[in-house]
Amino acid sequence: MKNMTIGIRVTLGFASVLLIALALGAFAYVRLVAISSHSDHIAKQSLPAIELVYQAEKNAKDQVQAIYKHIGSSDKDDMARLEVSLATASADNAKIYDELDKLITDPNGRALLDKIKTVRAENNRVRDAVLDISRQGRTNAQADAQAYT
Repeated sequence: MKNMTIGIRVTLGFASVLLIALALGAFAYVRLVAISSHSDHIAKQSLPAIELVYQAEKNAKDQVQAIYKHIGSSDKDDMARLEVSLATASADNAKIYDELDKLITDPNGRALLDKIKTVRAENNRVRDAVLDISRQGRTNAQADAQAYT
Protein backbone atom coordinates (compact mmCIF):
# COMPACT_ATOMS: atom_id res chain seq x y z
CA MET A 1 0.00 0.00 0.00
CA LYS A 2 2.87 2.38 0.70
CA ASN A 3 4.20 2.11 -2.83
CA MET A 4 0.88 3.01 -4.50
CA THR A 5 0.57 6.24 -6.30
CA ILE A 6 -2.08 8.74 -5.45
CA GLY A 7 -3.91 7.94 -8.71
CA ILE A 8 -4.18 4.26 -7.82
CA ARG A 9 -5.39 5.08 -4.30
CA VAL A 10 -8.07 7.44 -5.64
CA THR A 11 -9.11 4.87 -8.23
CA LEU A 12 -9.37 2.09 -5.60
CA GLY A 13 -11.31 4.40 -3.26
CA PHE A 14 -13.73 5.36 -6.03
CA ALA A 15 -14.11 1.70 -7.06
CA SER A 16 -14.86 0.63 -3.48
CA VAL A 17 -17.49 3.38 -3.09
CA LEU A 18 -19.00 2.31 -6.41
CA LEU A 19 -19.14 -1.36 -5.29
CA ILE A 20 -20.81 -0.37 -2.03
CA ALA A 21 -23.36 1.72 -3.94
CA LEU A 22 -24.05 -1.18 -6.33
CA ALA A 23 -24.51 -3.60 -3.41
CA LEU A 24 -26.91 -1.22 -1.67
CA GLY A 25 -28.80 -0.68 -4.93
CA ALA A 26 -29.11 -4.44 -5.49
CA PHE A 27 -30.33 -4.93 -1.92
CA ALA A 28 -32.89 -2.13 -2.33
CA TYR A 29 -34.11 -3.64 -5.62
CA VAL A 30 -34.59 -7.08 -4.04
CA ARG A 31 -36.53 -5.56 -1.14
CA LEU A 32 -38.71 -3.53 -3.53
CA VAL A 33 -39.57 -6.68 -5.46
CA ALA A 34 -40.57 -8.37 -2.18
CA ILE A 35 -42.65 -5.34 -1.16
CA SER A 36 -44.36 -5.36 -4.55
CA SER A 37 -45.19 -9.04 -4.18
CA HIS A 38 -46.65 -8.49 -0.71
CA SER A 39 -48.65 -5.46 -1.80
CA ASP A 40 -50.08 -7.42 -4.74
CA HIS A 41 -51.15 -10.18 -2.35
CA ILE A 42 -52.78 -7.64 -0.05
CA ALA A 43 -54.57 -5.87 -2.90
CA LYS A 44 -55.74 -9.00 -4.71
CA GLN A 45 -56.49 -11.38 -1.83
CA SER A 46 -56.37 -9.92 1.66
CA LEU A 47 -58.43 -6.75 1.18
CA PRO A 48 -61.18 -8.44 -0.85
CA ALA A 49 -61.33 -11.25 1.74
CA ILE A 50 -61.59 -8.73 4.58
CA GLU A 51 -64.39 -6.93 2.75
CA LEU A 52 -66.24 -10.21 2.19
CA VAL A 53 -65.87 -11.22 5.84
CA TYR A 54 -67.14 -7.80 6.93
CA GLN A 55 -70.19 -8.17 4.64
CA ALA A 56 -70.89 -11.69 5.97
CA GLU A 57 -70.65 -10.40 9.54
CA LYS A 58 -73.04 -7.53 8.72
CA ASN A 59 -75.49 -9.98 7.13
CA ALA A 60 -75.31 -12.23 10.21
CA LYS A 61 -76.03 -9.30 12.54
CA ASP A 62 -78.92 -8.22 10.32
CA GLN A 63 -80.27 -11.76 10.44
CA VAL A 64 -80.17 -11.82 14.24
CA GLN A 65 -82.10 -8.54 14.35
CA ALA A 66 -84.64 -9.86 11.86
CA ILE A 67 -85.11 -13.04 13.90
CA TYR A 68 -85.78 -11.04 17.06
CA LYS A 69 -88.23 -8.81 15.17
CA HIS A 70 -89.90 -11.94 13.78
CA ILE A 71 -90.26 -13.41 17.27
CA GLY A 72 -91.72 -10.16 18.59
CA SER A 73 -94.14 -9.66 15.74
CA SER A 74 -97.69 -10.92 15.50
CA ASP A 75 -98.33 -9.43 12.06
CA LYS A 76 -98.16 -12.17 9.38
CA ASP A 77 -97.22 -9.67 6.63
CA ASP A 78 -94.37 -8.31 8.75
CA MET A 79 -93.22 -11.86 9.48
CA ALA A 80 -93.27 -12.70 5.78
CA ARG A 81 -91.26 -9.56 4.96
CA LEU A 82 -88.70 -10.47 7.63
CA GLU A 83 -88.43 -14.02 6.27
CA VAL A 84 -87.71 -12.64 2.80
CA SER A 85 -85.02 -10.44 4.35
CA LEU A 86 -83.54 -13.46 6.13
CA ALA A 87 -83.55 -15.54 2.97
CA THR A 88 -81.87 -12.73 1.02
CA ALA A 89 -79.13 -12.30 3.64
CA SER A 90 -78.60 -16.04 3.82
CA ALA A 91 -78.29 -16.32 0.03
CA ASP A 92 -75.89 -13.37 0.03
CA ASN A 93 -73.74 -15.07 2.66
CA ALA A 94 -73.72 -18.29 0.61
CA LYS A 95 -72.31 -16.30 -2.33
CA ILE A 96 -69.81 -14.59 -0.03
CA TYR A 97 -68.53 -17.92 1.30
CA ASP A 98 -68.19 -19.22 -2.27
CA GLU A 99 -66.09 -16.16 -3.16
CA LEU A 100 -64.00 -16.61 -0.01
CA ASP A 101 -63.47 -20.22 -0.99
CA LYS A 102 -61.80 -18.99 -4.19
CA LEU A 103 -59.68 -16.34 -2.44
CA ILE A 104 -58.33 -18.22 0.56
CA THR A 105 -55.17 -20.20 -0.14
CA ASP A 106 -53.68 -20.36 3.36
CA PRO A 107 -54.26 -23.72 5.14
CA ASN A 108 -55.22 -21.99 8.39
CA GLY A 109 -57.67 -19.74 6.56
CA ARG A 110 -59.10 -22.75 4.74
CA ALA A 111 -59.60 -24.61 8.04
CA LEU A 112 -61.38 -21.58 9.55
CA LEU A 113 -63.62 -21.24 6.50
CA ASP A 114 -64.55 -24.93 6.69
CA LYS A 115 -65.36 -24.50 10.39
CA ILE A 116 -67.55 -21.48 9.60
CA LYS A 117 -69.43 -23.49 6.98
CA THR A 118 -70.08 -26.28 9.49
CA VAL A 119 -71.24 -23.88 12.20
CA ARG A 120 -73.33 -21.98 9.66
CA ALA A 121 -75.23 -25.14 8.72
CA GLU A 122 -76.10 -25.77 12.38
CA ASN A 123 -77.03 -22.10 12.84
CA ASN A 124 -79.38 -22.29 9.85
CA ARG A 125 -81.04 -25.40 11.30
CA VAL A 126 -81.69 -23.69 14.64
CA ARG A 127 -82.81 -20.47 12.91
CA ASP A 128 -85.37 -22.40 10.86
CA ALA A 129 -86.69 -24.11 14.01
CA VAL A 130 -86.99 -20.76 15.78
CA LEU A 131 -88.82 -19.23 12.82
CA ASP A 132 -91.18 -22.21 12.69
CA ILE A 133 -91.97 -21.73 16.38
CA SER A 134 -92.37 -17.98 15.89
CA ARG A 135 -94.83 -18.53 13.03
CA GLN A 136 -96.93 -20.70 15.30
CA GLY A 137 -97.02 -18.07 18.05
CA ARG A 138 -95.94 -20.46 20.81
CA THR A 139 -94.91 -19.47 24.30
CA ASN A 140 -91.28 -19.27 25.36
CA ALA A 141 -91.46 -22.59 27.22
CA GLN A 142 -92.92 -24.34 24.16
CA ALA A 143 -90.32 -22.72 21.93
CA ASP A 144 -87.42 -23.77 24.17
CA ALA A 145 -88.69 -27.34 24.32
CA GLN A 146 -88.96 -27.63 20.52
CA ALA A 147 -85.86 -25.69 19.44
CA TYR A 148 -83.37 -27.92 21.20
CA THR A 149 -84.92 -31.32 20.56
